[in-house]
Amino acid sequence: MAITPTGSPPWVRNSDHATYGGSTTKANYQAQGVTNPRTDVSAEAYVRMATDTAALSRTGAIGLVTFTPDDAGANDPTVDSCDLMTGNSTNYDGGAAPTGFPAVERVSDGIYDVTMPASLTDEYSVSAAVSIVHAEGSGHGGTAAIVNCDITAVNIVRVYVFDTAGAALADIKLTIEIA
Repeated sequence: MAITPTGSPPWVRNSDHATYGGSTTKANYQAQGVTNPRTDVSAEAYVRMATDTAALSRTGAIGLVTFTPDDAGANDPTVDSCDLMTGNSTNYDGGAAPTGFPAVERVSDGIYDVTMPASLTDEYSVSAAVSIVHAEGSGHGGTAAIVNCDITAVNIVRVYVFDTAGAALADIKLTIEIA
């Protein structure tokens, strides 16, 4: 019989130690150690693992998107790679994102919107709303770039790319981490 987990996927950012089976009321009854320390964990170790897992799920990146703009023709960028927390990964035309992947659209020279789907579905078919809390970007190539990311909605990141003089910088490959 297949088991579908309870609770929300990690990108909703509401996990705590209890979500992963931890409880401050767990006890190591009879003060006995584990039977086999190579395969078993104590109650204390299990509560620690549950707390650590919750911390990871609250801070892990929802997605890592690498794209190449095409400002010369005012076209939407090409997404070179998109790796999501759901385990899905692909490349595509940014304006025509496959289902479950973010759209990457050109706003103007050096300005792009990365729009995550309103919700994502995990490998157990559990769906939950996307809530972006942090985004960070970097440029690749020979030109020094300053990349600023603003969260303009719960699922949209606006990316600004400038050179060191403050002018909009077009057509430089970018990687955006969305958390």
